[in-house]
Amino acid sequence: MKTHSGTMRNRQVARWLGRLFLGITLALTLLLACGVGVQKMHDGRIERAIDRYRAAPSAQGAARLTQWLAESSVTQEQGTRILTALLSPTIVTRAAYPVGQSVGISVERPFPITIRGYRIEFQEHIWGDGRLMDSSWQSRSTLYGFPEILTAWTEPAEPGVYHARIRTTCKITSTAGRRFTLWERLSLSLRKLLGRPPAVRGLATSPSTTYECRFMAPFDLHIVEKDRAERLELVADPETDKIMRAAIAAESSDRHGAYGTPAGRRGHYGSTNLTFKTLPTAGAFELSLRLTDGRELPAGPNRQPQRIRIRAGKSGVFVVNVGNFGITEPGEYAGTLVLRSDPNYAYEDPAIKSIWNGTLEFPMSFFVHVQTQTE
Repeated sequence: MKTHSGTMRNRQVARWLGRLFLGITLALTLLLACGVGVQKMHDGRIERAIDRYRAAPSAQGAARLTQWLAESSVTQEQGTRILTALLSPTIVTRAAYPVGQSVGISVERPFPITIRGYRIEFQEHIWGDGRLMDSSWQSRSTLYGFPEILTAWTEPAEPGVYHARIRTTCKITSTAGRRFTLWERLSLSLRKLLGRPPAVRGLATSPSTTYECRFMAPFDLHIVEKDRAERLELVADPETDKIMRAAIAAESSDRHGAYGTPAGRRGHYGSTNLTFKTLPTAGAFELSLRLTDGRELPAGPNRQPQRIRIRAGKSGVFVVNVGNFGITEPGEYAGTLVLRSDPNYAYEDPAIKSIWNGTLEFPMSFFVHVQTQTE
């Protein structure tokens, strides 16, 4: 009787354990199926967002895509396509460049890009006819939305059409690890099974996440004899002069800084801010300082003047760089800041077709001192 009773209890325990195991298996299967379903919905949402951004780029769309990158919530392949979409440039060239001169190319991306918690390594090369024509390398945490002017050299210097490409590479790497909650660990395990990087936030550390992209954007450079090249129009008439002078102003600044000279480090107190309201005509200027004794700085073959370039319809504030004047003697300085039209600097930007051909003068004062190691 006891044996029969024990056998019954064993069978009941076995049935209970079997049901428990089946229940756990079903629960895990359901959880996995839900996880896969949620992941597919998330992936579909990302794919639709990428397609929408490609069709009609917007600041809101760019912010959404960069947020997903920051959260590591996309696959490597999706990350590559997102970076490619965000970094694909608008390239502007002149209709024809003069032979024997370097050419300026405007490269512009519609929106500035910042990805919190990631280090950005960004590089651009201009390639043409199988060789490197120019290179600019930058490693920074922000990719700005304003135009960059790249310079290319066409050699041998002969007229013709040069087929070129801007080769862009970008790599973003998370700068900090993360700690996981229990639910996040389960989510991480599921994502690993699906071949995806971790997509969690928190505080014990996960490996860093990296996304990369490489792509090329083709364009042509038309090189012609100098008399056939595109020319810059110089605009100067009473009405334009009046509007431009009213749109550009200067005010004293308490800015301080330091710069190097052959005589050693120098510091300065004071500078000038130049404010450009929305301009009807583009402007490009070379800056110099005319002292009360008639000298004009910077002086000498090794001193490069500061230059300012601004497109029509744009505005901005520029701080005059005192170090460009090359002053070595300590003391107080007062003079006239001179802005002269600079057509050569304007021509480097192919989006500028005409500039105001005028000169502006503003009072300027500052103090120069010997820079010490403790400053």
